[in-house]
Amino acid sequence: MLVLGVHQGANAFLPFIPFLKLTEQKKSRNLVLALDVKQQEDYFGAIGYSLAVALRDKVAPIIASAHALAFVKSYFKPKEWHIYKNNNLVLLIPKDYLIAHDIKDVEQAGFNLDDWKNLELSQESMQGAQLYALLAPQLTLDLPFADLSRDSVKMISQTIKKDKNNVWKMYAVGHGAPDAHQVTGLNLADFRMLLDEFQERSMDFLVYETCYGGSTNQLRDVYAETQGSSFKKFSFPIIASALGDTPSFSAHPSSGITFKGLFSKVTNSMILEKKMAELLKIINEFNKGLDFASNYHWSNNLLLVRMPGKEFFEPIADNKFVFNLTEFNKLQRDGKNDSANFKCFLLNHPVLNEAYDFSTYSNFMIASGISRDEHYIKEITFAAQEGKSNETYFADVVELFNSLACPEHEKIFYLPTIRMGTALVLTDVTITQDPEWGYQALSIKGMVGDSFYSGYGYFDGKTKYYTTIALGSANQGKKYRADYEKAVSKHVKKQHQYPLSISSALVSFDRP
Repeated sequence: MLVLGVHQGANAFLPFIPFLKLTEQKKSRNLVLALDVKQQEDYFGAIGYSLAVALRDKVAPIIASAHALAFVKSYFKPKEWHIYKNNNLVLLIPKDYLIAHDIKDVEQAGFNLDDWKNLELSQESMQGAQLYALLAPQLTLDLPFADLSRDSVKMISQTIKKDKNNVWKMYAVGHGAPDAHQVTGLNLADFRMLLDEFQERSMDFLVYETCYGGSTNQLRDVYAETQGSSFKKFSFPIIASALGDTPSFSAHPSSGITFKGLFSKVTNSMILEKKMAELLKIINEFNKGLDFASNYHWSNNLLLVRMPGKEFFEPIADNKFVFNLTEFNKLQRDGKNDSANFKCFLLNHPVLNEAYDFSTYSNFMIASGISRDEHYIKEITFAAQEGKSNETYFADVVELFNSLACPEHEKIFYLPTIRMGTALVLTDVTITQDPEWGYQALSIKGMVGDSFYSGYGYFDGKTKYYTTIALGSANQGKKYRADYEKAVSKHVKKQHQYPLSISSALVSFDRP
């Protein structure tokens, strides 16, 4: 109720209380979720990378699976944190964060701490075995994953207050599984429950990073309650670090990644106004997806955003970074292909019986989702520098396919003709993902004239390794060609039934 004091004068009254604050100002609150309730990491891995960066940056409270903290102890100084434990979860609130946000005590940080036990840890207690015994849940692996997941979501939901004056910026990371059986370390049903819980709070945005979280998974499995049902809508932006049904990657803290920009610079209005170039630059500080200023060329991590009230995702890019090869070819024919910003070409259809000219583009990659094992492209032309050896040209081709990243599937690409500018023509080329060497190792075989070449390459975002063997035997080349023609003939006949259109790996970009 507004009460005015008045001074009675000549036909006038004046308030002597000129201002009264009627509503509380919205308070920005940050949170990192690092969930490994299945205890899948028994080393410093993908979740540990993100957790270590959050511990180092100290720009947000963290709710983490207690198990994960044991592997990042070198990034953690107990005296800099308020530490709480609840069964298999740990809540860490940076003291620097409270000061920066003018929060007087932990109770005002947006958390309900009734069910949490306050821990006093010393640096001496941060030894591996002692820390794990103190923090790690007891006998949780004897419980079903569904129970562990549901308990974690209930604890998180009870902990984050439903105070509408707290506006949350959230980042979540955790392991995912194909067909969305697991998302950010949680059972699918529980991840949906967590989204519903966020809907009941004031949210600035949610960013989540999980393997196999893109494409049809994001729509059909995660956001539709049943097969064929309409997609659930949310009132806040959701950003996913996953292009398709493929693994995503976390970058090591030593690579320079940071959460500082995400929590200090990204706002709800920035996302809604689609300031994509600015947003991409900030989020790539921790994502390292299509960050071509660095050595990380991981198309799998291309950022997608789902705007409030929408049923679809779209790429976060200042231009169209991702193009389906079929779509790209149509633009070429129509003479409309005037953008030099393409970075990732998604190969979805199993048979592309046309020629594609990439000679005017540099620093891009060719990627494929998990939904296809085999692909055929009739002809591709790449840019080439004159004077290279044949072995170097083969290595250049392999690098363009370095972002396949589907370890569960052995990818095979058939390319009858590859032109390296006007310098060299490679024929009968097979590029294969070799699961024995890991998902970033590719083998390549092909012909230059009558000479048969075989080699393999490995790329981890920083280092290239390539070796090749040129076998000049005419009989070896003849046999390889015969086997190649049989394999291609069988593949094309089997796969040509699919319609030539944008398929599963781009579903998430298309409005229903």
